[in-house]
Amino acid sequence: MSTDNFNWDVDTWTTLDSYFAQNKVLTQHQLESYNDFVDFVIPQIIERNNPVIIATDYDDSIKDFKKKYVIEFLQTYLSKPLIQENNDVIKPLMPNEARLRGLTYSAPMFIDVKHTLILKDDSGKEKILPDTPMSAVETKIPFFKLPVMLHSKYCHLSDRNETSLAEMGECEYDQGAYFVVNGGEKVIVAQERVAENQVFVWPPSKSSTSKFSHEAEIKSSIDQRFYPVKTNKVKLTKEPSAKAIKDSLVKGNVAGRTFRVQMPYLKEDIPLFIMFRALGIVTEKEIYEIILSFPAQWDPKLGIHVT
Repeated sequence: MSTDNFNWDVDTWTTLDSYFAQNKVLTQHQLESYNDFVDFVIPQIIERNNPVIIATDYDDSIKDFKKKYVIEFLQTYLSKPLIQENNDVIKPLMPNEARLRGLTYSAPMFIDVKHTLILKDDSGKEKILPDTPMSAVETKIPFFKLPVMLHSKYCHLSDRNETSLAEMGECEYDQGAYFVVNGGEKVIVAQERVAENQVFVWPPSKSSTSKFSHEAEIKSSIDQRFYPVKTNKVKLTKEPSAKAIKDSLVKGNVAGRTFRVQMPYLKEDIPLFIMFRALGIVTEKEIYEIILSFPAQWDPKLGIHVT
């Protein structure tokens, strides 16, 4: 629809109605985040802590332990919420039942575990005990219980239509994305934060007494979940005053605006060119070409000719 034919008094509301008519449009980001947490983040956390090795009987001659017990955590499984009654009957747990009975709407997670016994002789070679399995895999061992987000892919309500939702005691307009903990409804409030690995440039506030006119900041991170976020800044000093320029000329120096770099683990800012040279980029020509992204040429304003 072109803007020429757009009736702002009528089509605006039609557009809004079409947007909100989409299924779970207000909670989709929360549901996708929870599904990603279960499907990818939990396995990644387990993988980062694999394997667990218990070792004993260190031998200096082979520079290794003679006995090792290795535990590896493999695939994870999450069922839909279940409840075990007092008579040991296990049945599906529905959200409304959890509310009425003051229960937590959670599901058991299971995991495959491989355990291996490694024995070494005096020469450092592995040895096998007769009639003794040296490795085995235990499948679907109970791991922990995880609260389930309503209407996520692991919830009993995820594939139900409006009619069946009403029959189960749920509101047909409920879009989910919350938890039931001890019978109460709990929600995780999403928060915005500055994006990593993006450069942001801004001047300091007017009330600031900073000696810098602009600052460029980047929060560097490989993966925000597992590695700390490190902040780096490049600062541009303000234009020097006429008195500062005059004093510098008297002392035989050149006054001007400079770039300073603030990095983690450094107590003070350092000049930009010092940082480049610490990284192995020595000549001014190389530094200028990296900054400008093109071959350095004569610049009358800068008064230099980098060749």
